[in-house]
Amino acid sequence: MTKSALQVLLSEVLLGLVVDYQDGLYMDMRPLLKLRLRINWWSYDDQDIDAVFPSSMALLHAELDPWHDAFYITHRLRLLLHSPHCRTLRLIVAMEAAFFGRLSVLQDMALGDDLVGLTCPLLDIAAFGGHMDVLRFLHDCGHGGCSVKAMDWAAMHGDIAIVAFLGAHRTEGCSDHALHYAAIAGNIPLATLLRQFHGSLSWLPGTPVDVIRRGHMEMALWMDDREATWSTQCMDMAAFHGHLELLEWLHTNPRSAGCTTSAMNLAARAGHVQVLEWLHVHRTEGCTVNAMDWAASQGHRPVLEWLHVHRTEGCSTAAVALAFDHGHHEIAAWLWDHRIEVRRPTAAVRAAAKGNVALLAWLHAHQQQSNDTMKWQPNVMDAAAAAGQLDVVKWLHVYRSEGCSTRAMDDAAAGGHLAMVQWLHEHRHEGCTSRALDDALAAGHWSVVDWLHLHRTEGYSSEAIRRAMADGVMPALTWLHHVGQIGWSTEVLDRAMRHDDLSLETLQWLHCHRPEFAAAAALEVAVRRPKSAILAWLHEACPTDRCRPAFFRAMAECGNTRAMQWLKDHQPHDEGWTSTLMDVAARAGELEMVQWLHSHRSEGCTVDAVDDAAMKGHGQIVAFLLDHRSEGWSERGAREAMIRGYVDIVRRMHEKQRDVMAAWFEDAIMAEANGWQVHWRVRDWWCEELAKQ
Repeated sequence: MTKSALQVLLSEVLLGLVVDYQDGLYMDMRPLLKLRLRINWWSYDDQDIDAVFPSSMALLHAELDPWHDAFYITHRLRLLLHSPHCRTLRLIVAMEAAFFGRLSVLQDMALGDDLVGLTCPLLDIAAFGGHMDVLRFLHDCGHGGCSVKAMDWAAMHGDIAIVAFLGAHRTEGCSDHALHYAAIAGNIPLATLLRQFHGSLSWLPGTPVDVIRRGHMEMALWMDDREATWSTQCMDMAAFHGHLELLEWLHTNPRSAGCTTSAMNLAARAGHVQVLEWLHVHRTEGCTVNAMDWAASQGHRPVLEWLHVHRTEGCSTAAVALAFDHGHHEIAAWLWDHRIEVRRPTAAVRAAAKGNVALLAWLHAHQQQSNDTMKWQPNVMDAAAAAGQLDVVKWLHVYRSEGCSTRAMDDAAAGGHLAMVQWLHEHRHEGCTSRALDDALAAGHWSVVDWLHLHRTEGYSSEAIRRAMADGVMPALTWLHHVGQIGWSTEVLDRAMRHDDLSLETLQWLHCHRPEFAAAAALEVAVRRPKSAILAWLHEACPTDRCRPAFFRAMAECGNTRAMQWLKDHQPHDEGWTSTLMDVAARAGELEMVQWLHSHRSEGCTVDAVDDAAMKGHGQIVAFLLDHRSEGWSERGAREAMIRGYVDIVRRMHEKQRDVMAAWFEDAIMAEANGWQVHWRVRDWWCEELAKQ
């Protein structure tokens, strides 16, 4: 082969023309076909995308970077661009290049006009990555992948040069989030530039609070000149973070709404004695027992001493437990010596329920040493038994003389704590009531049920039958049916029928095993639960009066929008149209029905709609009602969501009414000693919120 022929065959230009007609892919490109960007940046808030998007792009970068270094040449990129197998991969390569500033890759892709046709927002991604050269190139070549996110993300990262370029050369603009990011960063030049480009930008509801939280005094003054408003949460956060200068400024600002008891509570939690002194002199809101409780949990003795001398709110019985559990034993001792609240028996109840033998022993020893007259009660052992804390019960049995009540075994059975039930049966004389077997049956604790049936004589009550029917617990119904005839009556059936969730399976069971009750049950359920399966089974017994209010309610509850449309067309003024319908639909989780009633009827709903939806964990319904209805919610809804761990629902409520939810959360913490517990997921989320503040 001649030298000139060899040069022709080794030409990259000729090779590129040849591979344009290649059928298939190079072996080194095949693994890249599996790459996917498993994130939809449009579904995230900017602050969430700031954490998620870089990590997702890093995974792509880890795969593509070695390929670029080892194999990348123009002809392979051309094959990538033209192959029908690589449509998704083209997007991936372009996005990775925009994010990591691979300008040469994008320039090569632009040669075949494939870059302009890509549907991904490359300018947004380049702005996110902070690559001005890539951004300018994409703009010059006419790529259309740009939105308000580009300037928003540039503002979020404080990139004033990119913001200036976008403002001068693009028309997409930005959203109010861009101004928010500039404000919370204390970046006055950036905020000024954004206002110059878009004078209509306004403050987000949380912007003033976040600025105060971060202590940006100059930015606060700049915002105040531009009609920012300062909610009570602003002053509360200034106190929490010890920003005394901002606190004094807000106190004299006519646009400030003042503060709440949270200001002093949170200042105490953070250990800011100087802030407490200032609030005590200049404000009248005061504090709650949370101030001393939280200070105890953090070990802030100077705060405790100051509150003890200057304030009258005191602490709760939980204060000593909070101090002890966090290892602040000297604080616990100080509380015992100075605060009567921690000597109350409820402190021992709390410790027993949490299984804190060390704290119980500490309380016991201090009570003995001080000859304290506040005696413990049997409810200490009751609480330990209910929580299954057998070590605590044994300790109390040895070292204390109060004993327990029948609630100990009743509640232990309800919780399925068989070992506890057996120990109490063997070592204590108080016994139990029929509630033990009733609750064990309802919860399905069959080992406890069998043991109680064999070893105890209290038996069960008619309430067990009612609950089994109402809840549709077939094993419990069968067990009760075979054990005996006690408790089966029409009165029990009537009470069970009032339960909204009586199922087809329960009706069929009654039909087979208790036919004397089946007819009455069928008539009631046909009205209350007219779902298709039940109506088909109860065809002859089903009432046909569609205008009864009960039928309206049943239709709303089962989500039958077709039936509702029929009723609207034929009975638009019937007495069945009430606000209860949306309440019922929300409780049942029927989002489509809630939306239909909102769009087609004017009766609206009550606060029960959000409350019941929150209690049931229907997050989409809660979100819809909060966004489209004005009735709001009550503390019951917030409390149930906190107890049950529905973090998304609590978060949405908090976004709508931060001050109210913050106050209710404080009340929730205080109420834990009275028998209900904030779910750990909600507690963790709240701690994260406080940490952000």
